[in-house]
Amino acid sequence: MDESKLEMLVEPCQGEDGNTTNCETVQEFAPVLDNSNMANAHCLVDDRSDFDEDPSLSSSYSDDDGFDDYEGNTFQECLRTWAKSTKISENSLDELLAIIRKKSFADVPKDANTFLQGDLDDGQLWYDGIEKTIRHYFRNYTELVDVLEINISLEGRSIVSYKTTRIWPILMELRNIPQKPVLVVGLFCGSPLAANRENYLRPLVIELNHLCNTKLNINPNHLYGKVMAVRLKAIIADAPARAFMTGLNYHQANRTCYKCICDGTYDSDELKVTFPGVAGVPRTDEKFRNGTYGEEHRLSKPLLELNSFNAIQDVVVGDGIAVMRKLLLGWAESELEPFPKWSSKQKQEIDKMLLRMRFPSEIEKELRVLHYALCWTGSELHTFLHYASIAILKDKIDSAAYEHFKLFYCAMTILSSTAYKQRWQYAGECLVRFVEQFDTFYKSHLTSVVHNLLHLTAEVLRFGPIPSIFRYSFDAKLRFIKGLVKEGNHPLGKVVSSLSEVKETCSEESKKYPLMILDQQELGIILHLNSKFMLKRGKRDGWFLTKENIIVKYTTASLTEGKPLEVHGHPIFKKSATFSTPCSSA
Repeated sequence: MDESKLEMLVEPCQGEDGNTTNCETVQEFAPVLDNSNMANAHCLVDDRSDFDEDPSLSSSYSDDDGFDDYEGNTFQECLRTWAKSTKISENSLDELLAIIRKKSFADVPKDANTFLQGDLDDGQLWYDGIEKTIRHYFRNYTELVDVLEINISLEGRSIVSYKTTRIWPILMELRNIPQKPVLVVGLFCGSPLAANRENYLRPLVIELNHLCNTKLNINPNHLYGKVMAVRLKAIIADAPARAFMTGLNYHQANRTCYKCICDGTYDSDELKVTFPGVAGVPRTDEKFRNGTYGEEHRLSKPLLELNSFNAIQDVVVGDGIAVMRKLLLGWAESELEPFPKWSSKQKQEIDKMLLRMRFPSEIEKELRVLHYALCWTGSELHTFLHYASIAILKDKIDSAAYEHFKLFYCAMTILSSTAYKQRWQYAGECLVRFVEQFDTFYKSHLTSVVHNLLHLTAEVLRFGPIPSIFRYSFDAKLRFIKGLVKEGNHPLGKVVSSLSEVKETCSEESKKYPLMILDQQELGIILHLNSKFMLKRGKRDGWFLTKENIIVKYTTASLTEGKPLEVHGHPIFKKSATFSTPCSSA
């Protein structure tokens, strides 16, 4: 039975959405934040990037004041400032750089573009801003909320062409908007050094604190304009990003649990850290900030300056999908030794089952065969867990391991829906049993992603069901951004230029749900309950579950003005449970 469909019907949820030729192209989309205390939060913090052109510099200057701009700067910085202020052509600058390389000891690049860009390792930031991004998205929206809840994602992605450089997007999910769109607020390009943390996070912190005390007047010149508050609900980040944003030493942070006082054990042979199967004493925000736990906080930690922000409870450490990846790769690729991996024959049988499966229309991508399991996205792992795993794994792992897996499956299913809210505590008990028994089946493979399951229920109780804190909701946007980085210079400029082009067409228009469409071929009504769930005749989208727990085969729907929506179908009375432990599937 389609669990996501069940939630949407029982309780309709709110479910998602190059080269730059000059610095002005980028700056058009990069405002300075409108606040007197935000003077340093410019679109590009690194004053050595090719996108940062100080308008106060003149192409001509006097001997008295011209060289004030060069005080305290290195030779390369002075030359870069001069080249930008004089608008020297790239060909002329190439020739000048060649002369300098040949006739002096200065180590300058051969290429003018590379030279004007500056050292990527120093880092560059393009910050479009939360307020501007929100205003742009809602410019055609008519149904606005009083309080807009947002999740922020901070995770880096490596750039293949640049060995020491990573793209660190600042992404924002509008969590209580039906499409749950993921929008780009800013981009940092550089190496993840402590010195870059201030430049990367400071504009975000300043604006979030500003928005805590200010409401946005959205579309004030339209009838559907609204004054709207913006509230940060959670920051979603992986372990490297958590260490980076809170100023922790990553080497130390990797060996301790972020949520509880629990130290891992480093295995020098396996080059991994394992954790105990029980949770330690919960950490607190106050002790974390005061350094009571002994972590090595680096000096720059702007994220801890956020107003109304709990550095422990408001940071999400996991949503369970990483555990599904770990198990799947362990069974398929022998990454959970000594647990036996699948034979070639078993893999072929599983591949055939995967290829035969047909999922509801809201599942946009079919599952790939096991050969590509290492490349499966978070969405694919989510689909496998909730739609395919129980059927496929029944005869592919031993019965004891299958019973153990069902603890994880049932807990993840229950925690994924508000329809099961009264059973969330029970789901937490299942996860505790799953983690406690993990070493029984998989020996020394209880890593941090498994240990973090002990804290998942508390996060669901605080923020809502797993889809509202789903880390992989940001996956598609992260892959899209990384795909914009091509060979050549100026990776940040290329990404920003491409994003600005896409941004002009990405704003969602309001749609009224439920929406009914007459299908001429099927000769029936297609019912869209929201943007991510529809009912349609046929096996793929033709089933739903009522609040009375009755399975119904959909036939049609009708909607009369002034009356509630009517959904018609044939009830299915002959049914049986797929499993009875740890709880009944019926």
